Parts: sequence; C-alpha cells; structure tokens
Amino acid sequence: MSEEKILTTDDIRKLDNLNEEMIKEYCRLGEERLKDCLDTKKQLEQKSFILLGGYITISLALFHISMQPTIDISYGISACFLLIGIIFLLWSIKFSTYGNLGKNPKYWLQDKKYLILPNDHNKYIYAYNLVNLMERIEYSKKRNEKKRAKIIIAIYAGFFSLTPFIILFFHNHHLSVAEVEAVKAYLSIVFH
Repeated sequence: MSEEKILTTDDIRKLDNLNEEMIKEYCRLGEERLKDCLDTKKQLEQKSFILLGGYITISLALFHISMQPTIDISYGISACFLLIGIIFLLWSIKFSTYGNLGKNPKYWLQDKKYLILPNDHNKYIYAYNLVNLMERIEYSKKRNEKKRAKIIIAIYAGFFSLTPFIILFFHNHHLSVAEVEAVKAYLSIVFH
C-alpha cells in the first residue's frame, strides 16, 4: 500500500485559486475530528481512574490478607499482578501533550503583519491551519492508541491476578474429567 501524499504548507503556498469556503469547511470537519480524539482521551482516562481505584483497593486488601501467617501466598501473588496493572494504569493517565483546539493568539500578536494582511491571504491562513490541524489529529490519535494499549495490559494483569486463586481452587478440589474438560474449553475460549 502506498503512502498518502499530503500537501505541506510549502505546497499550499504555490497554489493559486484556493477555495476559501471549502477550506473553512474542511477546517470545521477537522476540528470535529480533533474533538472526537480529545473526547476519546477523556473516556480512556475515566476508565483508567475507575480501574485504578478498584485495583488499588483490592491489592491493598490482598497484601494485608497475605501478611497473615496462616494465609496462602496466592493472595500476595494476586496483589502483585494487580500492582503491575496499577503501574500501567498510572502510566496511561500520566499527563501528556495532545493536539489542542484553536491556537494561542500570541502567534498573531507577535508581528503586526498578521493583523494587516489583505483578505485574499485568508484562504492561505485557513489552508495552513488545515495542515496544522491534521498534524494535531494524528498526534492525538497516536497518543490515544498508546493509552488504550496500556489500559488493555492493565486489564490483562487484572485477569491474571485471578490465576493463583484458580490454581488453588483446582489444587484443593478434585474435579471430574468432565469438569476439567469444561474448564479447559472455557479457558481456551477466553484466551484465544
């Protein structure tokens, strides 16, 4: 698959006959897409905070229980899996830069030439903004993908925190061959 050819600001500078109204519409649509990316960021962070609260509470309880001399070590092992999940959730929540909506007015107030441009330059400014908007969208999408991957790893760590209890259950309970086969079938569905 060939790589997409995207116009740069230099390419745009060389163009004549830019359609200002269409470029404004493209900018509006691009801003909508960036809003979607920023909304996704918020949703992912909300999920991370919810999971983080649960993981911290459960892991503290498991660590406390595992300190009892008569308790099996499986509680501590489960808490360690949750601790791995906590690390990935914190990593997903860490503050990082994203593409932002709008631009800081300081860019236009640093030089009076931006304030006295003739109207025929507007279409170029909109077109340059469109290029910048595309870059902010791509940057935000990549950040969301990384955030989502970290949350998925944390969720798997939460699932794996159940492993010691499953092993302990099977170790302490003698299952029939049919029950073992049913568990194997279930686990093959879950992990494939």
